[in-house]
Amino acid sequence: IGGFNNYKQTTYYKQAYEKILNDPSMKFICILDKDYYNKHDQYAVNKYLSAINIKCIFTAGKELVNFFLNYNFYTSLLKNNPNLEPFWDDLFKMDGALFEESFATYFTFYQEQHKGLAPGTAYKKAKELFKYEWEKEPTKIVHGKNAFKAIKEWLHSEFRMNIYNSHLVKWLSRNDKEFISWTKKIMDM
Repeated sequence: IGGFNNYKQTTYYKQAYEKILNDPSMKFICILDKDYYNKHDQYAVNKYLSAINIKCIFTAGKELVNFFLNYNFYTSLLKNNPNLEPFWDDLFKMDGALFEESFATYFTFYQEQHKGLAPGTAYKKAKELFKYEWEKEPTKIVHGKNAFKAIKEWLHSEFRMNIYNSHLVKWLSRNDKEFISWTKKIMDM
């Protein structure tokens, strides 16, 4: 549907599938990237979709691909190669390109949600919040697609290794408790 902001378009998809498949027992589930939307926005979307019998689940991180930023997977893949940790630390450093790029998007969301704040105040508060979240777990709030692309490029240049989404999903399905729990919620809907 082209992202969180287009969630209302799910109505048209639902209507089309109902007409084409003519199966009244069919369930409809919408998976949306959480991005930087707050709980209030997520609740409003969930309420809207529930009213038209579409169940909704949000990604655990900013985007679905953020699941693919699992350090343990790469450790197991590279058999504890000593080059992984410095690369990982550099990729997710506080003043790095991914941090700045991700913060720019976060700040846009923050300004939208706090329109009454002066720009300087909004920037300062947003930066504090973003740094706090980044320090806890950068893989949750980073631009997942760009981080994953950087990891794949590094693996290819350093080890001539290509990584496929299917390998990651298979590993996550066996080893990552958060991914397992998240996919179970989908299956239980």
